[in-house]
Amino acid sequence: MGKIQTPPTPISTPRLEFENQKTRLGIQLDFERNQLREDQEKVLMWEQGVRKDEAEIEKLKKEEQRHMKIIDETMAQLQDLKNQHLAKKSEVNDKNHEMDEIRKKLGGANKEMTHLQKEVTAIETKLEQKRSDRHNLLQACKMQDIKLPLSKGTMDDISQEEGSGGGEEAGSGSQRSSSLYAREALIEIDYSDLPEELKVRRPFKAGPAHLPPQATPTSYKAPPIYLPFLWSPYRATLWPLPLLI
Repeated sequence: MGKIQTPPTPISTPRLEFENQKTRLGIQLDFERNQLREDQEKVLMWEQGVRKDEAEIEKLKKEEQRHMKIIDETMAQLQDLKNQHLAKKSEVNDKNHEMDEIRKKLGGANKEMTHLQKEVTAIETKLEQKRSDRHNLLQACKMQDIKLPLSKGTMDDISQEEGSGGGEEAGSGSQRSSSLYAREALIEIDYSDLPEELKVRRPFKAGPAHLPPQATPTSYKAPPIYLPFLWSPYRATLWPLPLLI
């Protein structure tokens, strides 16, 4: 016959339950400790991240302030450039207005110059005609053997060549006439012995070529030059012998 097993006593059952509960609590405690340690590590990591983010934010704020300062300076420079642009634009408009006024004055001056050039050309033409007329009169006197009272020069200085006849010829003929007139310009007629009743005076106004250096063609009024006329016994009229101007 086998050995008869006796049932456990009541004291051993509560102890076993206590041991089991102790084991479960130990396991639970280890789990909680591990969980706490992991949570602490996470909190520490989060705190480090927050501090890093705060440092980054502070850095970005400083960068923002620096950039804002640059933007403010740039905006001030831009405004200054706009003001300078407006000032320069106003100056350009003023200069354009002045240029328009100068162009108008220049146009008027060109017209006045053209008019004066025409007057000078007309006067030069008249002077050339006067020289030609004087040459013809002197030549006629020499050909008709009229002895003229000369204060300078002689009758031999009067050329027998024909003048330009009013400047119509050109080239060598014009140069020859100019040389002829220049030589005859040295001849001066003496009117001192001519009776007063035979003298006829007429005013003659000098042209721009006779103006003094400080005068202008529009401001200077030349004094009248009186040219006497000579009575010719060979003519029934007064014979003018104008001086070479």
